[in-house]
Amino acid sequence: MGCGMQRLVQDDAAPFADDESEDSPLCLRWRYSPDGRAPPLGAWPDRLHPDDRARFLAEIARALLAKQRLVRHADHRVTRADGGIGWWHTVTTLCPSADGGAFCVSHAFDVTGLRDDPISDIADPPDDRALLQALIDSIPDLIFFKDPGSVYLGCNRAFAAFMGRTVADIVGRTDLDLVPIDRATYFQERDAEVLRHRTSHRMEERVDFPDGRSVLLETIKTPYYGPSGAVLGLVAVARDITAKARAERERWESERRLATLLGNLPGMAYRGRADAERSMLFVSEGGQRLTGHHPNDLVDGSASFGALIHPADRDHVRSGVDAALAQRRRFTLSYRLIDRAGIVRHVWEQGVGVADAEGRITAVEGFVTDISELKTAEDTLRTLSLAVAQSPVSVLIADSLGKTIYLNPRFRMMTGHTLDAVPDLDAFIACIAAAGPLAVTEHHPAMWRALSAGETWQTELPGRKSGGEHFWAAIRVAPLLDGDGRMTNLIATMDDVTTRRQAEEQVRRAQKMQAVGVLAGGVAHDFNNILTAILGYSHLALDSLPPDSDVRDDLRHVTAAANRAKGLVQQLLTFARKEKLEREPTDLRDIARDAVELAEPTILNGVEWTLRCGDEPAPVLAAPSQLHQVIVNLCKNAVDAILEDSAPGERERRATLAVSALSVATPRDLARGRLDIGRYACLTVSDTGCGMSPTVQERIFDPFFTTKPVDKGTGLGLAAVHGIVADHGGVIDVTSAPSAGTTISIFLPLHDPDAPPRRQDDTRRVLLLDGERIMLGMASRLLRSQGFRVTATVNSRRGLALFSVAPERFDIVVLVQSATEPTWKLLTLARAFAAASPGVPIVVCADVPIDHDEAATQAAGITHVLPTPIAPDPFVTLVKQLSLGRPSPATPPHLH
Repeated sequence: MGCGMQRLVQDDAAPFADDESEDSPLCLRWRYSPDGRAPPLGAWPDRLHPDDRARFLAEIARALLAKQRLVRHADHRVTRADGGIGWWHTVTTLCPSADGGAFCVSHAFDVTGLRDDPISDIADPPDDRALLQALIDSIPDLIFFKDPGSVYLGCNRAFAAFMGRTVADIVGRTDLDLVPIDRATYFQERDAEVLRHRTSHRMEERVDFPDGRSVLLETIKTPYYGPSGAVLGLVAVARDITAKARAERERWESERRLATLLGNLPGMAYRGRADAERSMLFVSEGGQRLTGHHPNDLVDGSASFGALIHPADRDHVRSGVDAALAQRRRFTLSYRLIDRAGIVRHVWEQGVGVADAEGRITAVEGFVTDISELKTAEDTLRTLSLAVAQSPVSVLIADSLGKTIYLNPRFRMMTGHTLDAVPDLDAFIACIAAAGPLAVTEHHPAMWRALSAGETWQTELPGRKSGGEHFWAAIRVAPLLDGDGRMTNLIATMDDVTTRRQAEEQVRRAQKMQAVGVLAGGVAHDFNNILTAILGYSHLALDSLPPDSDVRDDLRHVTAAANRAKGLVQQLLTFARKEKLEREPTDLRDIARDAVELAEPTILNGVEWTLRCGDEPAPVLAAPSQLHQVIVNLCKNAVDAILEDSAPGERERRATLAVSALSVATPRDLARGRLDIGRYACLTVSDTGCGMSPTVQERIFDPFFTTKPVDKGTGLGLAAVHGIVADHGGVIDVTSAPSAGTTISIFLPLHDPDAPPRRQDDTRRVLLLDGERIMLGMASRLLRSQGFRVTATVNSRRGLALFSVAPERFDIVVLVQSATEPTWKLLTLARAFAAASPGVPIVVCADVPIDHDEAATQAAGITHVLPTPIAPDPFVTLVKQLSLGRPSPATPPHLH
């Protein structure tokens, strides 16, 4: 009997056909259903013999329950197309489905001829063998048969061609005859394993040929059996998957590379639907880092990306995406995202719509990344740029060679020079310095030595603005270093410190004058004792001499000289301010008239004098005799300067004394001081005399300094003027130049007759602290307009330090609470002032009541509490009362 094969191939929808083609393989596909529904009429299971059909399907069911994928059926009968009965040996491969059934692929062998003898008579009739060979030759896959000893029983042409031989060369041989011994051994071991386990094996095998070819095969080896169940050998189907494996590897590598790239992106790559909810179809791993949600949650709808967009930004995002999709262009957006933890992130997104074949937008693909740090850095950079651009000092940024990269507008505002005039650091200094390029030559070596050492170089030098105005400039140049300590850039600043230099010079002068005053006072005291003895004993000697004695004239000269020395001593005492004369309200105009009337016959003789007194009264609180002395001394100096002029014929010999009331609305810087806001009585003496050089102007108020001959000047006149004016709270200004005359102006605070009487030693000096500059400026002007001397600052630490160094300089402290300052901080600051000077009046202006805890306010040393906004009249009245010592500092705080 022979072994034959016939076609049994179909699917669920195609019934088994009677006109079976003879060139098809013995392979059939069908559907197994567990609910027992019968397949369509004529389908493969229906061709089973009725006695074998139930057993066949039961074998399928048991395999599914055991989770087996391969079923080797017992031999069964099948109805042939001609109505005859045949025996088949079938192996079914199962692919389970979700409903408990399976898709089945069955391979069947016709074993009808083997039912009588399992071994003998295995050869098929010639027609059957030819048909079988024709069938397997038509299959492109590699097919071969082996007996249990791994001897080839047959193969198709595809296998023979693959091996590079003919079918006849292969049949009857083993792998040892066809391939290298190592591969042959490997194949025979696999064959033995298949036959031993009686199961189908799927494997991938690498075959290397002598000609250098290397092929990867996917091989399925299955044992086949005789009617008695004995293993007759194995049949194998192999397929060259070299190209497929290569494509799989390339695809896997491409997917791995894409996954790695997407995973390394600092953000979320996505593919989503073009809907308002921003539904996602794909989200990269970066989505979890960005949103806090797992990518699967964003894809399956557990979390909505659209809901994570900040509510205030959703309309902006939606309209931006819609507009871009409608115009078929990319969109770029910046907005805020709230992640799973509630953290608000600034994100940047770029995306594009994806259209189908009909041009409809079906999806959106793009990328979203977190730019919070970039946003913060941009905001910081913007703030720093604004700070540099609007800095109150000039700022220059240069490269490491000193070439200008940036120069802020403040430079032009301070100096008047254009920014184009500063191409480098040297030009920066040359433009500022009064010495011009000579300053660069002087400072260049020291500056670059310091910068090269990584140190800051600084200096102060006299400067000149573009209009010729002189000022003092403080210049600092510092290197900018990178992380390795290398200098990458330079930054230079320039500030106008003229006011500070003037203040320092005033302090220096005041200290010198104070020291000389102490010395002069001591000398005057000793001289008074000596002069008292001289005058006394001279008087006694005159009384004891006869009237006609020649000695009497000598003693009279001694007495006259002693009286002259007494006058000098009186001037010394005036300069030293040892005398505290009673002050009274008086009109400075009247004092000026009296002084000129008294001096005109003697001191003012030979000079044309003009007296100008304004119509407005100029009341001052002063000692009239001291102001009289000031006017006389100034007038005498003016006359002396005119008479000493070396070219009297070229200029008129004229002098002017003027008195007027003056209102100062903004602080005014003078050559020797600062005139604060307020009302003043102004006394000016000007002449057309010889004038003074800057060197002489620096020393004209020094005691004993004079440019007059020894017998014509003592050097105490202007020193006494300075002492008197300073004691009256006034300011002196001097304007002069050689051969251009001199003008000396004295500014004394106007006296308010309606103000409460002041103690003689009370100067009403106020320290004002306010964190808001607008409020600080208003309160300062309000107090200064009432005659107070105000020191104002927005820096509480600076104010406290200034007060702690010299608390006696201030009579009252005013603290104004800013909008953002907590009450506890205000109480702490007040407590610090009280500790620095116990008993000093402290007024607090607060926007919320802080006196509900009387013990706390008293403990902080607060004298009074005023509500804000400040009411001018109550505020000024209270400050006046407290600065004059009423009420007592022990009075409990009170809220007005």
